[in-house]
Amino acid sequence: IAILFKKDLEGDLIPIDTFRTDQSASYNFQLENETDYKVLGNAPEYLANEVDLTTRGMDESKDFEVDINIELERIIIEKSITLNNIYYDFDKYDLRDESITELDRLTQLLNQNDNITIQIGSHTDSNGSEPYNKTLSENRAKSVVTFLIENGITSQRLNWFGFGESELLFYPEKNDEEEQLNRRTEFRILSIDYIPE
Repeated sequence: IAILFKKDLEGDLIPIDTFRTDQSASYNFQLENETDYKVLGNAPEYLANEVDLTTRGMDESKDFEVDINIELERIIIEKSITLNNIYYDFDKYDLRDESITELDRLTQLLNQNDNITIQIGSHTDSNGSEPYNKTLSENRAKSVVTFLIENGITSQRLNWFGFGESELLFYPEKNDEEEQLNRRTEFRILSIDYIPE
């Protein structure tokens, strides 16, 4: 299923049309001049994805054809997906400013796929005791969940887990970069049958 949206002057999305497609689908629709659009692709057991298109700056006297390729990723329950650029300072669980872009993308993914529930998992490096790192990683995961809730995702769709130092990518860590990469955050899709209220 694909849904065509038009953006209004405030940037809000107005649904224009819904159409069923297959792998080789084509679909024709009339576009307005100087207008921004979004096409959302969706299929059962796949993550929804979207593409933007615009008629701004195009020659109004000509017809044009747009080839839209929306790739959908199959949902694999409990597959670990590392969030890029969600790193933490040594011994800290505060989100760095550079984490916000990636967390905004995760928020968008959850809004596009309102039937999924996820678990946020965080990891530490090998410095410190195992019990301490377990608590630190739980706090790191909770900080991501708090961000998502503050940005409109219901807590019923979110779970968290602290791995501590149990799944290190590098051991022993040879430098600061390897320690940083061990201090990572991931998410796993737990279910695809959540029913929004």
